[in-house]
Amino acid sequence: MKTRRFAGLAIQEDPSRFLTPSQTVLGLYPELLRALPVGIVLLLLEDPSDAESFRIVDANRARRGNYHADSPNLVGTSLADFPRLLETPIPGQLLATLRGGVACNLGEISYGDDHIRHGVYSVSCLSPLQ
Repeated sequence: MKTRRFAGLAIQEDPSRFLTPSQTVLGLYPELLRALPVGIVLLLLEDPSDAESFRIVDANRARRGNYHADSPNLVGTSLADFPRLLETPIPGQLLATLRGGVACNLGEISYGDDHIRHGVYSVSCLSPLQ
């Protein structure tokens, strides 16, 4: 532990009071996510063998324009709550991306259901294992 003199007083520096770079970035995550001008939805896979178990754990403000006005907050819902989405290749591609640890650009996908307005969405998958 370092000791510094300041105005005649000895001050002990506590190294635990300083954040590491990863702690600083982690602390900025909520602000960065909310400030992005593109819609971001974060999914958590609860059962590695079941693509329907991807659950929405966070989403930013920019994605709100994609939902119908009467849709509830979708955080906490799983892909099983979107039956039309399960008919697309997206769930399988999400699983493959997570297992392979390699980013995947699904391109532009036309989609819409009771929760999400019909439109063409640019979809990319990133894996935290990269």
